[in-house]
Amino acid sequence: MKILNSKIILPALLLVLILFLSTQIFADDRNLDYENQFSFAIRYLGMKVANVKVSDVRQNSAGRIEVEANSVSFGNLLFKINNTYTIDYQDHYNPQKYTKLIRQKNYAGKKTTVWVYQTNRIETWVNDQQTNNLLYDDVNSRDFFSALLFIREMNIVDHNQQVVLVYANNNNWQANIALIGRDRIGRRNALKYRIEFEKISDYATQRSDVLTNNIVKEENALFLWFSDDDERLPLQAEYESSPFSVFWTLERYKI
Repeated sequence: MKILNSKIILPALLLVLILFLSTQIFADDRNLDYENQFSFAIRYLGMKVANVKVSDVRQNSAGRIEVEANSVSFGNLLFKINNTYTIDYQDHYNPQKYTKLIRQKNYAGKKTTVWVYQTNRIETWVNDQQTNNLLYDDVNSRDFFSALLFIREMNIVDHNQQVVLVYANNNNWQANIALIGRDRIGRRNALKYRIEFEKISDYATQRSDVLTNNIVKEENALFLWFSDDDERLPLQAEYESSPFSVFWTLERYKI
């Protein structure tokens, strides 16, 4: 039997080794990527008034949240909206840039918010014109959507109060989060949380979207239900408002 020349064998083995290592590297990259999708219905007086779709895509330490909110049915008569939100973030949902495209009843525009962590500043633009360059004692705040996903990631399972900073209405707010009990949502066991907001800066508010800014207020509480399992699905939210509460319910998801 003819013995292969070492000049042929060594390059062939080297090629096989390179292909194997490349396959492992790309497999590791795939393991680091993920995309979560959640579809919510917003209900008022038991009627669906809007649909909200949330997509969270991350690669390594960088990610992007994309949100679409559209009024439907009775909601088009009550308060028509067609808004989109894009949040670029790092690490544990620390936002870098937050862009709102607002198309709602009596108001339309584009608002961009940038977190400048090195100087504790939050800069805002409205329709591509800078309006604010504000200094905060603590700039480690999150917008409404990155805060929601961060709370999901926190997985609070005891009754000790936790705190997250939320940026809304041109100000930083302290969100005090408390686990208040266990519940049953649909066919899933759920953990129920109560969130109360406390304003910790005092800048003039700016007109913005009705979907997120109106939720962050000192006089009203927000309740969240996450599934009590490894998936930690955001099953339901209730926002206390007068005269009736507004509910967000999870209809579909992909994780």
